[in-house]
Amino acid sequence: MFGLAAWQITERFVAYFQFDTVTNMKVEFRDVLAFPTVTICNFNRYRFSKITAQELQYVSTLLEGSTGFSDYDYDGDYYDDDDGGAYQYYYDWNSTGIPDEFNLAEFTLRAGFNIHTSLMDCHWRGQRCSSDNFTHIFTSFGNCWMFNGGGTLNQTISGVGNGLQVAIHIQQYTNEIPPWGKCEPGRTLRHYSGYTKTGCLLECRADHVASACGCRTVSMPGTLDYCQPSVVTGCVKTTIAELKSGKRTCDCPTPCSATAYPATVSYGGWPSSSTKLFYTEFLNMTEQEIKDNIVLLDVYYQQLNLQTVQQRRAISTNALLGDLGGQLGLFLGASVITIIEFLEFLVKKGTSCCRKDRDKKDIKNEMEKL
Repeated sequence: MFGLAAWQITERFVAYFQFDTVTNMKVEFRDVLAFPTVTICNFNRYRFSKITAQELQYVSTLLEGSTGFSDYDYDGDYYDDDDGGAYQYYYDWNSTGIPDEFNLAEFTLRAGFNIHTSLMDCHWRGQRCSSDNFTHIFTSFGNCWMFNGGGTLNQTISGVGNGLQVAIHIQQYTNEIPPWGKCEPGRTLRHYSGYTKTGCLLECRADHVASACGCRTVSMPGTLDYCQPSVVTGCVKTTIAELKSGKRTCDCPTPCSATAYPATVSYGGWPSSSTKLFYTEFLNMTEQEIKDNIVLLDVYYQQLNLQTVQQRRAISTNALLGDLGGQLGLFLGASVITIIEFLEFLVKKGTSCCRKDRDKKDIKNEMEKL
């Protein structure tokens, strides 16, 4: 029985020091839930129609420098300096030509996403709202607009149409061929089947490296031999730095048309067959124009419930002591009090033995004196 008790007690200690966690989930239904802050942004930070040619050059430089890489840069934008390994950008910011009076914040406010010109319809809990109910904020996407920025609104009924519902004109336009030759329909590339700005920039960079170094890196198209590591860290690095700083240039106009393949798409068709007649007349747009240019955003709670997730120790100290007492009582008929009494007995027994030994020594000493 003592062996079984020892085994069970050992198991209890092992379980205690594994620090397991018990997770309790509780769903509490509410009549009212605080509505979250909804922030609307645009992946296209700036409207091309609001940017001058000079501003486009400034913004392109700033955006590429702030991210540290561009969409067509596969070689990395960092290099070791001569002082021992500090990383720097290829950009020489003193040579960008951006004047000090250029204010990026004011420019973003003017040329960025504007809810006042994009919001076509807005309803909150069935009541009409407007762009005045949105608050501006700067994020990594430029201009963003918050609804319920103060967090004071509540939703009282669940389901579609009982939260925030907005229709936004995303202002998508076809990149038509301009009449003065800025778009070149017959433009082709040597190493790619179709013309893209990314492919053009890759070929341009490969051409500059080939003319300066007589080779190419593994990420560059072409048939030349690959550059040796010493050439990559020397000639190639210098050539790419000159491209970054603007000393070398590339003639890569915007393509007349392009095809993009988004990774995932999840949406519902709008307007539906039952509402398309109303919206085509109300917006004075064709059904296809509505599908291409208007986004209907509906944010709401599916159910008015609050889910609470709580974590606690699977075995507490009190539970461990209780388990130990239970195992001792089951297998040995003992308890924690019994153990304490047994320890007390051992202490008293040891004290008594020490006292007897001391008394014997005293008697022996007295006998020797006599």
